[in-house]
Amino acid sequence: MKTSQVVLIALVIPTIVQICLAILPKEVNKSMRCVHMPQYFWMISVITGVMCAVLGLVGWLKQLVICIVFAICLGIISCVFLLMYRSLYIVYNEAGFTVKRIFHFTRHFSYEEIEAVTFGHSLLQFTLHTKKGRIFVDQLAVGQISFYKYMEGKYQEATGRRTIPQKEPRLFHGYVRNPGEIAFFPCLVLVLFIAAAVLVTGDSLKLLDAPEEPLRRNVQITSWSTENDIVYFATAYGKLWVQRDVIADFEVLQSDMDQGRTFSVIFAPSGNESKAAGALWSLQDGEGIFLVSQEIVMENNQKIARKNIGGIWAMVLIYSLLLCGGYYILCHAPAHPRLASLLIKKEYRNF
Repeated sequence: MKTSQVVLIALVIPTIVQICLAILPKEVNKSMRCVHMPQYFWMISVITGVMCAVLGLVGWLKQLVICIVFAICLGIISCVFLLMYRSLYIVYNEAGFTVKRIFHFTRHFSYEEIEAVTFGHSLLQFTLHTKKGRIFVDQLAVGQISFYKYMEGKYQEATGRRTIPQKEPRLFHGYVRNPGEIAFFPCLVLVLFIAAAVLVTGDSLKLLDAPEEPLRRNVQITSWSTENDIVYFATAYGKLWVQRDVIADFEVLQSDMDQGRTFSVIFAPSGNESKAAGALWSLQDGEGIFLVSQEIVMENNQKIARKNIGGIWAMVLIYSLLLCGGYYILCHAPAHPRLASLLIKKEYRNF
């Protein structure tokens, strides 16, 4: 079984479980007060999960890679919305409230255990600070306003205080409202940058490796073409390609090709078949002159690898420095109000 098929099955399983749970009968208590994420999250998760299963099955049976790729993407979307839907569920009554969160144990809290609350950029989003930990209630949650009003009333009865103490967020020294939401997207971009840099580094390092089992053949080049400084040679064994910069004398090579001469080539096959075409490492004409040599190809690959690795990690470094600069400015927003105002919208400012 291929890796893509295993991943596809793993992504479809949560959707199947959700459909089965939805079919099973449940005891519904209409008087129960609760806070939960919107129902459309679950609907999107199921719809994309079903589409993932259908496309995956078609791709599996027809051996269509594009269908499997789209199916995996839909499966990831389905799992993301499922995690969002299961991220928060609060049931509350006069005795206290019970919080169920994915990847967390179910916990019961009393109203006396509430220590403080931190609001986001609106009253619809807040974080409760308790003796047992923090509870984040998203602005998209259903019933969070009713829960907060009820909780505040029970807190007053239990402690005698008029309101729940407000606590400023620690991130950005309290100068930014709802700092987690502000920091999430830039940090996500940084993670994607680093992931891309790791992939580019891995591919570039492969250029430094000499072919383990190169093939040596005597070939005639029937035609040639260029694309993005890469020259492609059509032979009986398929297409061979090489960077134009590594060809010692392209005019001599072109003249020999026009005359239909035979060349001795060494190339790294791109497939498992013995006649598979691949990257050209050496090319000799009939007189034994190297028009493409392995040493020059290796030097050129090293230059390309250094350029790719240096370029992508330079971008990561520059973006990281910009993030650090933005973080410093927001942490000292009163000292740099104009710069800080350029970084965040007015409704998120706390300075």
